[in-house]
Amino acid sequence: MSYSQYGKIEAVDFNNLVGGSTDTNANRLNTVWGRGTGSKGYGQPFVINVGVGDSVSAANWASLINTTSSIKNHQGPGTSITSVSSPVTGDKINYVAAVSSNVTAIYPNSLNAVSQGSSTNNTTTYATSWRLSITFTHTITFGVNGSIAAADAARYFFNAGGQIKIQCAHGATGTAIDTMFNKLASGLGTIVLSAASTTIAGTTYTGTTQVGGDPLKATSTIGTGVGYYTLTTTNQQIASVTSAASPTGYGSSNITMSVKSNGAQGVNGDAGTVITVTTVWTEVLPNEPAGWANIGLATNAGSSSTTVTAVEPSTSYLTKSWSTPALAGSVTGS
Repeated sequence: MSYSQYGKIEAVDFNNLVGGSTDTNANRLNTVWGRGTGSKGYGQPFVINVGVGDSVSAANWASLINTTSSIKNHQGPGTSITSVSSPVTGDKINYVAAVSSNVTAIYPNSLNAVSQGSSTNNTTTYATSWRLSITFTHTITFGVNGSIAAADAARYFFNAGGQIKIQCAHGATGTAIDTMFNKLASGLGTIVLSAASTTIAGTTYTGTTQVGGDPLKATSTIGTGVGYYTLTTTNQQIASVTSAASPTGYGSSNITMSVKSNGAQGVNGDAGTVITVTTVWTEVLPNEPAGWANIGLATNAGSSSTTVTAVEPSTSYLTKSWSTPALAGSVTGS
């Protein structure tokens, strides 16, 4: 029977609300809380089902109510549920319509997070003067976390509110070329890669979001539709920034960022366990004769850098099920 007022609460009612240990159906507690699939699932120990014919105990009901509350607290104010008191042993379990509606409310907001946890970063610097272009390559690698395979550990990182952030920096020495690249890097701001559209710590993000930056220093194009779950083994451009005030002779010098992954590695809808971010800095001279290479003045030695930061989800209401990604960076150029 279905969970309803004045009806007897049976095992099937409870199980329909929480879902099975590997449930992927919409509006089931374990789909969000447990393994789930794709962008659903935090990787938490699933709420155990009640055996057919067994009584639904106060402990079962309390587990359902308390887990729903933990999810709401993790998701933050964007998720609204009705407060329900947990029964204790010996209590009669009464019908409360909000139990079902609360489970439904947490489903569409599963990517939201009220806060985030610790950060890990890698700053890679080009240590000599350069001309023409330099290319930074960063990898973000997710590994196994205990019994949780790397593919699911990567999913749980993004599903629970983890993000990858990319920033560029260049010293301003007073020379025209260094001033231009300083403005270009600072004008880019911070590029943030999320699971998809979501609200984290009060800020709304798309798949790729530019935070900060200055349009007076640089004109940006952001690939907002590219997030973790749209990654493929082919590079997709997530940001391109062109100097808005290039000094005479430096034209449309630019910085571009692209991302790709190693492709799905598991069977639960991941988009890869290794993310590669490629950031290319290019000096462009206008009006060159056909066939000439870009030949600009050398930039300041050791001042060009790209930083990639992995921001982990919060563990205030969740147990860490994701892996801390390993970050590595390298740079080439001339």
